[in-house]
Amino acid sequence: MSSLIVSLPLTAAVPAAQLPYALVSDSALLVDAGVAALGQWPKASELVLRVPAQQLTWLQVDLPKPGRSLPAGKLRAVLEGLVEEQVLADVADLHLALPVQAAGGEKTWVAACDKAWLSGWLQELEAQGRPASRIVPEAEPQEAATLHFGGSADAARWVYSDAQGVLSAPLAYAAALLPSDWAQARISAEPAVAAQAQKLLPDGGSLPIVQAAPYLTQALGSAWNLGQFDLATSGSGRVWNRLLRSARQLAFAPDWRWARVGAALLLLAQFLGLNVWAWQERQALEAEKKQLRAAVTAITGATYVSDTPVQQAQQKLQALRQATGALGAADLEPQLALLAAGLPAMPEGSHLQYDGQRLRLSGSTLAADALQTLRSAAAEAGYQVLTVGDALEIHPLDASKPSVSSPASAPQPAAQPQSPAAPAAVVSRLAQPAQKGRVG
Repeated sequence: MSSLIVSLPLTAAVPAAQLPYALVSDSALLVDAGVAALGQWPKASELVLRVPAQQLTWLQVDLPKPGRSLPAGKLRAVLEGLVEEQVLADVADLHLALPVQAAGGEKTWVAACDKAWLSGWLQELEAQGRPASRIVPEAEPQEAATLHFGGSADAARWVYSDAQGVLSAPLAYAAALLPSDWAQARISAEPAVAAQAQKLLPDGGSLPIVQAAPYLTQALGSAWNLGQFDLATSGSGRVWNRLLRSARQLAFAPDWRWARVGAALLLLAQFLGLNVWAWQERQALEAEKKQLRAAVTAITGATYVSDTPVQQAQQKLQALRQATGALGAADLEPQLALLAAGLPAMPEGSHLQYDGQRLRLSGSTLAADALQTLRSAAAEAGYQVLTVGDALEIHPLDASKPSVSSPASAPQPAAQPQSPAAPAAVVSRLAQPAQKGRVG
């Protein structure tokens, strides 16, 4: 996987900034290097940003367990409390990062830098379509001490790192700030400042020369990734941050002004349209209710129509039938007539049961064609014919009472005692050949 590592400057993000870069191939060979603007960088599988040593502050804290296993929000709050006494700036303005492996329960290094500065560069790269894959420090605390002289002839600097932390300052302050045993460190210098650095070495001391590009690629070996918390460069945090930045652009960027206006108009039109449609539906429903109430009033003559006008009309019609002696659809006689038309002779061993709503014929089996004929005649007359086990049941299409028995019910005897609330009639046909065709 090819890697493009870019050294960030100390200044704020500028789209046309010329930044040093180095391109490393899949086989870890330096294949390209130079200084170019963002749009002129070569393509690579990953983009790694190197933070200069001057921008980083290294702090040691007693990180509690379980360390990085804590939720990101809670871990950030813990770090702020731990470093608050060690920094002069407001901790809310700092970006904090932990090592990749930080189990807690011991002294742990924390890297801190200006959050606005780093966030600005990340957003600029995102806007240009070159999101960072990793953020690494130029130097980090380590057991083996190292000292590097870099920069330009007019602005020479040095970076020293050991187990105690990282130091960086202009070359003029080297004698005052470097530890007494600095000469034992692994020393390197870039060609532009090699002559100035050589004067600091003891007589006869050698100074290895390293070009700026190879020195830049050394940061690829760092185990650190400073892209954490709200500046995460990987995982769900990165996706969430990109969504937040996109949302902020849509909400506030001037380029998206007319898109926001159009979206607001569309939502307003949808809201008004839905309300108008709902009002029309309510009006239509009220009109239908008025028509239904008027029809019930005309049929029943009632001055008050209940919330169930259909049932009210049915009850009124039933009362009129009873008063005039007219037969209703649920009465026994119409159902017996329908059954007699489809079944002229009742088979032996069968019996009829009527519960005030349904007529049930048990103990007989009809042929398929005879059953179909009976069902067709029943449908035309407003009845329904059902087969329940070996029984045949007839009831009006609008019957709401449950059946006398269901398929899962226990078998019913030939005659059952009827309760006063549900009077019924039972007619049995005995197996007597002399009485065939009669109901007794």
